[in-house]
Amino acid sequence: MKHKIHAIILTLLCITTLFGCQKNNPSSQNTALTGEPPADNSIENTALPIYNAQNEEIGSIETYTPPLLVNNGILYAKGLEEHWISNYDAVEKLEYRLYNTATKEEHILGTIDDLSYDASYETTTVGDHLYMSVSTGSKSSENRKQKIYDVDLKNYGMSPIIEVESGLPYNSFTIADNTLYLAELLENGATDIIKYDLTERNETPVVHAYDEQSFFTKDSIRHISADGDHIYMIRLHKEDGDNISPDSLSPFDVPPAMDGTGATTNSDTDRHSLYMDTYDLDLKPLKTTNIGEICNLYEQDELSNENERRQWVSDFFVRDAYMVYHNFSSTTFLGTADDDKINRLMETDNDFNCVTDTARRGDDLFLRADCEYSENRPEKPQRNRFYLADPKTGAIKQAEFYADETKYVFRSASRNGNGKILLTMGFTPKLSDDEPLPDRLYLLDMNDLKFTPYSET
Repeated sequence: MKHKIHAIILTLLCITTLFGCQKNNPSSQNTALTGEPPADNSIENTALPIYNAQNEEIGSIETYTPPLLVNNGILYAKGLEEHWISNYDAVEKLEYRLYNTATKEEHILGTIDDLSYDASYETTTVGDHLYMSVSTGSKSSENRKQKIYDVDLKNYGMSPIIEVESGLPYNSFTIADNTLYLAELLENGATDIIKYDLTERNETPVVHAYDEQSFFTKDSIRHISADGDHIYMIRLHKEDGDNISPDSLSPFDVPPAMDGTGATTNSDTDRHSLYMDTYDLDLKPLKTTNIGEICNLYEQDELSNENERRQWVSDFFVRDAYMVYHNFSSTTFLGTADDDKINRLMETDNDFNCVTDTARRGDDLFLRADCEYSENRPEKPQRNRFYLADPKTGAIKQAEFYADETKYVFRSASRNGNGKILLTMGFTPKLSDDEPLPDRLYLLDMNDLKFTPYSET
């Protein structure tokens, strides 16, 4: 376990469990091998048939990005072109669409011409509007912008409302009391909080200039979330003068240090702590909880635990009786964190994920997205399993779902406010002679799943 996650930048570029790498088309692979951009600017989309719980095909979409289920359909983007700024820096022209699953109509929402990163995991809805984060321009900070888009799901349109100059693609945002809060990480390691009032729309996007002189906290905010009453931030804090002793480390054990942008070096053994800060809706601090223990995985050494604390966070929220934490590496957590004491509600691993839900509700749905099919079912008892958790009590129920072809395993899922689930399933053989199977989408109703009390077996 000692050397397993030293390539932080790679884990940032690929969300391996929920969405996979954003760029998996042949032209990108060709560039990685030859160092030359492809001869044309084509993009490869994937045709995904849609099935119901009875394994009947009910529609299809052709998409370049992971599909997301919203109340009135499936949101996705179709790739149109790929433009190369340099041999190792490409931007894409994507056309965002909404597919109505009832009428099978497609509505074009808008086009982004120079997209470099699509943070599909960072979305939320308020009424008929969905807000999402994308980055445009070059990957270098001087030519990059993070943009928060307002997607009008009722009138079928989209436009940017905030543009953050030099903004990192991984800057997190949340919405509370009709205000959008975006945590902008600066190169000096500090974090600024950008506020945008959703009740006062501007005809043009608000441009936020990069400024290291003005910041909210000197530490790095890894993720920001909100419920109806509070705002929560995951904060990474460097401990003064507290280093991991290098005496027992080989040259291969030296951890990759992170500056404010997530860049790495090869000689830093600084120690960090991870906190969950609780604020009221006016950003008045109420409570700080040390949650670093959730990153102490298995029986790893302190170096590996330190590396886990430094990771960016793909999913985090607090809901009454529990909190959920999932970073871009190997740490997942479902449980409570009170008075610096960590209690797990159930054992989780990197195959355990929160089902993407743009609108929080009275319960939360999770899935175990095993990426490997096994004929020996007793040894893989949690394959294709859903978990339904009650945030009021912490009680958990479970259910399973299988396609007519039982080799299909869960890839990812999203849920809307109408009791529907959009499930991506596929099969990629591991160390066998089996042929891969094309991915499918399944549109399920919560009533299609038969939940029973959670059991470890």
